[in-house]
Formats: sequence, structure tokens, C-alpha cells
Amino acid sequence: MSRLRLVVLPFLALAGCSRGDANGVPEQMTVLRTEMGSVLTPALSPDGSRLAWSQPVGGQARIFVGAADGSNPVMLTQGTWDIDPYWSPDGQWIAFFGESPGFDVWVVPAAGGEPRQLTSGPANDGPIGWLPDNSGVVFIRAGEGSTRTMVAPLDGGPLRELVAGRNADASQWAMLSPDGTRVAMLLQHGSVSTVWVANADGSNARQLTTDGLEALGGADRTWSPDGRFIAFHSRRTGTTDIWTANVETGELRQVTTDIRNDMEHSWSPDGRWIAYVSDRGGQFDLWISPASGGEALRVTHDAELETDIGWTPDGQALYYSRLVTDAQVAVTTPGGAPQVLVEWPGRQIQDRVALSPDERTALFTGDRSGNLDIWSVPVAGGEPAPFAASPLDDRSPTYSPDGRQVAFESNRAGNWDVYVVGSAGGEPRRIADWASNEYDASWSPDGSQIAFWSSHETPQLELWVVAAAGGAPRRLTTMGRTVMGVPQWSPDGKSIYVLSSSSEGAGLFRVPVAGGRPQRLETSTVARPWAAALSPDGRWYGYSAIERGWAFVEIVPTAGGARRRIATRNDRVWNTRGVWARDGSAILISEWQFDDDGTENMIEFTLGEPVTSRELTARPNSFEIAGATLKDGRTIYTALGLKADVARVSVGALLATRSSP
Repeated sequence: MSRLRLVVLPFLALAGCSRGDANGVPEQMTVLRTEMGSVLTPALSPDGSRLAWSQPVGGQARIFVGAADGSNPVMLTQGTWDIDPYWSPDGQWIAFFGESPGFDVWVVPAAGGEPRQLTSGPANDGPIGWLPDNSGVVFIRAGEGSTRTMVAPLDGGPLRELVAGRNADASQWAMLSPDGTRVAMLLQHGSVSTVWVANADGSNARQLTTDGLEALGGADRTWSPDGRFIAFHSRRTGTTDIWTANVETGELRQVTTDIRNDMEHSWSPDGRWIAYVSDRGGQFDLWISPASGGEALRVTHDAELETDIGWTPDGQALYYSRLVTDAQVAVTTPGGAPQVLVEWPGRQIQDRVALSPDERTALFTGDRSGNLDIWSVPVAGGEPAPFAASPLDDRSPTYSPDGRQVAFESNRAGNWDVYVVGSAGGEPRRIADWASNEYDASWSPDGSQIAFWSSHETPQLELWVVAAAGGAPRRLTTMGRTVMGVPQWSPDGKSIYVLSSSSEGAGLFRVPVAGGRPQRLETSTVARPWAAALSPDGRWYGYSAIERGWAFVEIVPTAGGARRRIATRNDRVWNTRGVWARDGSAILISEWQFDDDGTENMIEFTLGEPVTSRELTARPNSFEIAGATLKDGRTIYTALGLKADVARVSVGALLATRSSP
């Protein structure tokens, strides 16, 4: 579970709300604003009178509660990283993620009081709702093989699985109906996921979908208020659409039909409408559709990104998180301002930059056109151009060692697959013709093979390799562990280094490419992949380690031996995205600095006795991620400026102008 980018120094501000624009799209009222950062995960109390949210304080996230407009805030928690509040049905308690150092379920009285920890252990536990009688928190447990849905009693009693008789070979997400008598379930075998409905005790289970391309939201987003329908996402048409299933008859209905992606749905309190986020207008905005199907109504029309949608209890307004971005691709210059190659106000750039071996071209992933595309830009400067573009999402490009080919991920075939295409263009070729998901392509040093993760034939992602020229992929692992980060090839191409975790903690494994048992190397039990990178000479593997809620860079010798912490700061930092200098003498990391503004700047650690460090960038209000170092010592990187707030938009008048669904 990755740490959310709630890294802001917030302030509260109120603004007015106008009637709307000439197209009938209503204006938003800002309720809770931050100077910069990510979503604040707002949650309205069941009666709509109070708002709970997560907010950074002194570099650590805390749960706050205030009036519905964000005024009169009160800090309820003082943990390391407390996020994602969930109200109990009676409004007396708030459940939340608490980091200690793993994520566990905590509760705190909404009126104030001492927080209590309900779960513990190395697995990651995240609340998704409450039992209808307020007696316990429903949560998802991950990191112990298959995912499970469990209940933590409010009185501290023993944990139990929500649905008895669970299929141990499948991951399961289960959502209780509003009256608690039934449960909607998503069962996942490998990458095949199907929606089921059963009685709350697990009896009378019935399969509702068969395509294997479905996903559920939280309990409040899955069930209609009257408990008659289940809403879910499906990719069966090639893009993500919202569907409903009648739990009595099993009838399926496609609510949205646009060729773009519709997601993050939320039922209106009367069950007549479903609000969601869609990029059908060329950008991500809020839309509303009748739950029975029909004309979609646009609610927002701006450059911001919307998420965390929720309705007011009267169904007259929506609350949501609003994110404003300003993206760049840049190159450092010695002692001066960076050379900006790409600047996209109001858009996002994701992933690291991929640098061609001749250093003439950089590839990056951006959403300029409303969906994720791969773009190409000359390192010497020039206009970015689409690369291997498709109507759906393409991401994570990586050059072959000779620069003649590019591997990337795309969901153009209905699920995430790895493709290979010539760097000069052409028709992409899928490396594995499977219904499963494939991720994180990694070229062997000689370019003859590609390693990747896949859930083909297994419930967990496992390591596979395939000849770059084509052929049948070959599975290298059956570890049954949660894998983390991109597979890292040894310089001689004989081994692949894998960082993974289980209920026993994290571990670094060396996997023989020729076949054989993976060898575990010494590493921290709280290792994370955020700075995962193998040094060019193969001697050191770098990663992030969690301590007291903060992440620090450590390196471990691949020949065996004790790990070594190289970060010099000891608090209020979060070290991510390791990139080694070409000679292996230094490692570049992105360091989230939580003291003041939540800036993420690039730091270079030079190995030696002692380790020395220097800042490569110092731009405020920016998140900067190193992509690669050039031969002349410069670094090419992405920078993402962020501003976030919580907004409210009135939709009652908009819905009243339309005929009843």
C-alpha cells in the first residue's frame, strides 16, 4: 500500500457559489482548501452536518473533523500517518488508516477522545465501512497471500472474516448491503475478477458476471440505497464503464456507454442517479447519469482532477476532492535554472522519463489528451509528439539497451499488457497473449529477453521472462508473495533481483534466470520499493525502509552482508525513486520534505566514508522524480506542481431541469 501524497500545509477558506456557466454546468464552492498537495479524502457524516478529512500537520497526517463547510476544525488524532476517515452509521465514531509502521485499522470518537487500534501485524489493513449496527469496522487485509475482507469488533474482540467459507485460493472484496443481510463480493483468481452476491453468512452465493473484467468500489458506492442493485466497473467493452446488477433477477444493465473511461461512481441517496468521474470530454470531470440508463449530465468543466465523490444526504449537492496540476519535464543544469523541455499547465505527467541510449530522445507518460499517452520529446529541446498512441491508456515506456525498441504497458486489449514496438514507430506487438495483467517490463542487459510481472496461472503476480523477439514466456517464480517494484537484472544477465513482502515481512530475492530456487538476501523487514534500484555494477541494491512512519534509503550488498542506511536526515522525510549515477558512486533519490510545504526535491547521495549529499533541485511546491542521468552528469526528471482542495457543487437544480429517470 503506497503512501498517499497528502503532503501539504493546509489552510481553510470559504468561497461563494454562483449559478453556473452558459452551458448549465454549475460552479463549485470551495469548502476546504490547501496550498498544495493531494486529495484530502473528505467524508460527510451520515446526517450531513459534519465533515471529516485527513490533513498533514508538521509532516504527519492527522484526522480532523469540522462543520460541513470545513469551519471550526478539530484535530482528532496525532498518529504518524492517519488517513481515509469512515463514519460509523450512528455518527459517533470514525475509523481510519493508521500507520504504526504498517497500516492498521484505528477508531476515534467523532466528538474527540483517545484513538484505539483495532488491528495489528505486518499485513496492511484498510477500513472500507462499518457493520450496520455500529458494532465493528469492515476492512480489507492484504499482504498475507490472497486479499481478505474482515471485521474488527469495536469492543476489541477477535477479528473474523466477513464471509464464512471464503475460497482461500481467491482474493475477495466483500461489501455489506445497507441492511446487512446480503453481501456483494468481488472474487479474483489471478487477473480474472467476477461479481457475486450472497447472504451475509456466505450462503446462497450466486455469480452475477462472467467476463472476468469487473471491479467494485467501497460499500457505500457498491449497493444502491434500497439494496436492490449492485453497481460495478467493467472493462468488457474495452474501456471502463459503469454497470448495475439486479440482485434478485441477475439482470445486468450498462449505465454508461461512452468510448472514454467512467469510474469512481457514487449512488445518489434516492438511488435514481449515479455520479462518477469521466474523461469523455477530453479531460476528467464529474458527470451524472440515471441509474436506469440514459443521457449523461456534465457537472464540472475545468482543468482540475476530481476524486473522492460523495453526495449530501439530501441529494442536492456533491462533495469531492479537486486536484490542480502543473507538469514539467526538465533537465538540470550546473548551478543554474533547469532546462524545461515540456510544460503542461493543468495536466499530469506520470512515471519516470525513459532516456534513449544515445540521449537524443526522452519518452514520458502524460494525460494531455484526456487519457494516458506516451509522448516523445528531444532532449535538446523541441515540441513533444505522441508515441505509439492509442484511444486507451499507454504508460511506462522503457528503451531496449540498443535503443531500437521500446517496451510499454497498455490496456488497449481490455487488460494491462506489455507491448514492444520499434523506437521509430510501427505496429506494437503484445509479448503475452493472455487474459491476465502484465506489468513492469525490464530488458535484459543484452536486450535479448524481457522480464515482467504477470498474474497468469497464479493469484499473485509472479516473475516471467520472454524472448524479446517473441516466443512463449517462461515463469521463473512461484513465491506467492506480494511483489514490489520493477525487476532488476544483474549486469551479467544471469539473475534478476526481486523485492517482495509477505506476512513475515519484506525480502530481497535473487532469482536465477536459468531456473532454480530464488535466494533470499539480507534486507530490512520493512523494506519498500520506493527507491528500488540495482547499482550499475550490480554490487548494491537500494530501497526505502520505514521507521516511525518515515522512509529512508538503505542499500544492501548483493554478495551478502549487512544493509547500510545512507540517508543523513533522520525525520520528516520520505525517500523514493532511486536512480544510480552511471559509475555507481552515487544514488539520486526524490526526498519528500515535510517541514513546511511538502516539497519533493531530488537529493544525490555520494557513497563513501562518510556519505555526503547535495540537493540537485530546490523548487518549492513541486514533486520531482529523477528519470536518468546523462553522460555529462546532468539529470532528466519530471516535476509535478500540485494544489488541492475539497469542493462542493450543487446539482439539485441541474437534476430538476431533466425528466425523471
